[in-house]
Amino acid sequence: MNEQVKQEVDKIDIPRGQVRSQLLAGVERARRQRFTGRKVATGFVTALLLTVGGGMLLQETPPATEIVRTDGAVVVPNWAQDKQVDGDSTAGSMLPGLVYKQELYLAMETPLTDDVRTLQGERLERVTATLEETGDDVIENASNLGPVTLYRVDGYKPSVRLFAVGEEEGRKKVWLLERQTGFTVTTGNDFFEDLHLDQPVKHFAYQTFDEWNDAETARPVTVDRPYRAFLNALYQSDAMIREEVPKEAADYMHPDTMKVLRVTQADGITVSLRLIAGGYVVYPQLDVFFKVDPVAFKEMWEAL
Repeated sequence: MNEQVKQEVDKIDIPRGQVRSQLLAGVERARRQRFTGRKVATGFVTALLLTVGGGMLLQETPPATEIVRTDGAVVVPNWAQDKQVDGDSTAGSMLPGLVYKQELYLAMETPLTDDVRTLQGERLERVTATLEETGDDVIENASNLGPVTLYRVDGYKPSVRLFAVGEEEGRKKVWLLERQTGFTVTTGNDFFEDLHLDQPVKHFAYQTFDEWNDAETARPVTVDRPYRAFLNALYQSDAMIREEVPKEAADYMHPDTMKVLRVTQADGITVSLRLIAGGYVVYPQLDVFFKVDPVAFKEMWEAL
């Protein structure tokens, strides 16, 4: 692929509303229809082919969102409520993940270091069904990883993170998975508390917009003091849907509007927090905006 084209394509993000379609893309369809009669999920990518410097690139148009505000809270529907009709699919790379107890889990970006691997805990169950075999039934357990055995992640609820152990090209493969669906959040505490962001931090790293999708580009940064104030503000932040934030914040995939803070916690798990100009934080794949206290946000932003 032309290098310029590759760089532009790499900048395309996948909001949470498109995860279902991307997960199913690339999985061989079953002979029978799947998800027949279920409503279309509204967050599909519309990709336009544009000519740039003799090459072609993909440009994402702003997606509609399936995340809604209900009774004062932001609601991210669970997998069973996220509906699709047969024949609708978004072309693209298949995202590694599975459905467990009607919720979607996707592989995390965090490196599987020795510290992280030691967190593999109690065996839960075996998953052998593949996503295209589910037909019209409500999905309980199925994956696109092949047959896998699920394990707890020590220190976290199974409803938050899981280990999946299977094979890839004849070799043992381990995935650390994080739940993406079925949330009702009013404040940052409702979501981030279960990620244990308040535990001690091993180290911080920073990425620019141009580097956000390549963990190897992260550069060490010392932000201990501003991070503590920022974290407290994040826990107290208000959850907002995309339509409630200014357009320049909603369309944040630009060099001047996004910075990425990668936090490696004491247990070895690394999480990425996207800081959006204007005082917002977005957690990758969860297309919810958290409005942070402006003083704490400004100090953190300027420290990166």
